[in-house]
Amino acid sequence: MKTKKRHGMQGIARFRRDNSGATAVEFGLIAIPFFMFIFGTMNLGWFYFNQHLLDRGVEDAARRIRTGEAQKAGVTIAEFRNLVCNSINGNGSYGTPTSTLLDCSKLTILMQSANTWADIGPQSCLTGGNQTASSGTGTDSLVSLSGAQTRRVFMTACYRWEIAGQLPFLKLGNMSGNGSGAHMYSSTVAFVTEEYQ
Repeated sequence: MKTKKRHGMQGIARFRRDNSGATAVEFGLIAIPFFMFIFGTMNLGWFYFNQHLLDRGVEDAARRIRTGEAQKAGVTIAEFRNLVCNSINGNGSYGTPTSTLLDCSKLTILMQSANTWADIGPQSCLTGGNQTASSGTGTDSLVSLSGAQTRRVFMTACYRWEIAGQLPFLKLGNMSGNGSGAHMYSSTVAFVTEEYQ
């Protein structure tokens, strides 16, 4: 009887000392939070990188209006929108966007101009939870929105990032309409056009 009891105690002691599967169990416990952290960090980086791209494209394109280059060239609103998209890639042309880091079909441009800042009010990129349509029509001359020399111009570019609605844990979306949880980026510049010849 004592022998059986001794063997039973030895078996329990041996089980307590056996840690051959402990590493796998420990990894299983930390794997999900670890990969969620890595995934979240990568996507937040992507989120801010997209904002940087949009800011860069808007600033470069706005410089063409500020100096009068776009007005003198007779640029249309659609061509100016192409310029914003191409500037994101460092291209800087008014032609059709080729390969771009952001999908230009999801970009809208809101523009106002006036003689005084008091006559301009900011426009929202969201209207009823959906993306606000661009100012004017694509074939309109840019001058109809930006005005000519020494005008105050307020321009906002709005970009719909639909991937935000597909990230399960981050909840970066701010669109409730057809955006299905997409995030609306916006980049704004305000300036006075120069006196150009």
